[in-house]
Amino acid sequence: MSGSEAVASTGKRNTIGVFGGTFDPTHNGHLAVASLALERLDLDKVLFVPAADPYLRSSPVASVTHRCEMVRLAIAGQPNFSISMVDATRAGHTYTLDTLTDLKSEFANGTDLVLLLGADSAASFDRWKCPDDILKLARLAVISRLGQIDPASLPDDHPARSATYIDELDVDISATQIRENLMSGKSITNLLPDEVIDYIRENDLYNT
Repeated sequence: MSGSEAVASTGKRNTIGVFGGTFDPTHNGHLAVASLALERLDLDKVLFVPAADPYLRSSPVASVTHRCEMVRLAIAGQPNFSISMVDATRAGHTYTLDTLTDLKSEFANGTDLVLLLGADSAASFDRWKCPDDILKLARLAVISRLGQIDPASLPDDHPARSATYIDELDVDISATQIRENLMSGKSITNLLPDEVIDYIRENDLYNT
């Protein structure tokens, strides 16, 4: 399904968290971020937005088709999580400004967007394409572990200083470490949903 799957248009004003990334693979840390954002920011939905060709990041290992399917498997049965294909089908680099512009046009006028960032993304937000224009389309929320980022350490004119900071994340899982574990034959138990583990093995991903 194109666009934002399973996000219903209702008469009331909705607040949707926009969670972009490569999801290479989707792991329990991603789900923890989304769950924490949903609770602490009083969101109606968290929208996972896999990028085909992310800007300012290295190219993903798995194809965008595989990564989207892993997102779907990871969030299955969770009615407050859904997936958007807006960036998965985009040609060229993925820029958040374009993502939010497209989502704004897709949703009803009564929808507010909250862009969910990690600490690293928040620190580099001033290097993104048109950060001031991004802030016109969505509020920023930074989800991190305690002490991972201090907004006071950012320059006074840094566009991420105005974000909402939630430093209560209690997991530390890296997609890079998961891929390394898979390549070296180490355990990935409890790092990913079982359905994602099964999909990775069935499709022989990350083994070389």
